Amino acid sequence: MSYMLITIALITVAVVSSMVVNRYSRWIVKHKTPIVAINMSVLLTFTVMELIPQAVEFTHEGLIFIVLGILIPFLMHNISHRHEAAQVPSQALMFIMIGTGIHSLVDGMLMAIGFIMEDNTGAVLLTTMIIHKFTEMLMFAMILVTWVSSTLRLMIYLLYLSMFTILGMVGPLFLNGSWSGFENLSGIALSLSSGFFIFMSLTALFEVVESAKVKHTHIYPFVGCALYFSFHLFLH
Repeated sequence: MSYMLITIALITVAVVSSMVVNRYSRWIVKHKTPIVAINMSVLLTFTVMELIPQAVEFTHEGLIFIVLGILIPFLMHNISHRHEAAQVPSQALMFIMIGTGIHSLVDGMLMAIGFIMEDNTGAVLLTTMIIHKFTEMLMFAMILVTWVSSTLRLMIYLLYLSMFTILGMVGPLFLNGSWSGFENLSGIALSLSSGFFIFMSLTALFEVVESAKVKHTHIYPFVGCALYFSFHLFLH
């Protein structure tokens, strides 16, 4: 019953996030430059503050996979530039979805731990993760809406991320209590997604700052960092 309720909550979060962002999609696209700069700096800060420490805690080889996570999209990014510049947005979307899918899978695994914890600790963990998924969905929806014009496509992308979270939550049930392999696998997955996010956020920030026609664009990444730190302090 608890798994079903969490599943419904995750699907609801995806649908609500897409509806909220779609309602203001024209405003978001109109102010694309500052919004992309702020969102990508939030993504970068989130990666450094949350994902990387968690990845290194799970596996000591995490830093190696973080570097691989940066180099793999860098290689493919250069290849796409040689063939056709128009492929770059689709490459960016692909890596965002791969990185976010991996991260969502690990989030689901962490939620599965909440079900096996005793007393109120598990309930606190699950509640925190649901709030985290909602804010995360809003952030990624605002990133995706600048590339995806269709309301239905945006909702499908967000539901795809929720499905990965649900898969990660249900998957550990089949491990029969063997969590040692789970921790190592989670560390590798988090490290790769961290590398993807670092590459995507820095690449987008450089492009926005260099090509922007909006004044004081270089200030917006600092605004994004400040927003994340404020929200981080509020939650903790």
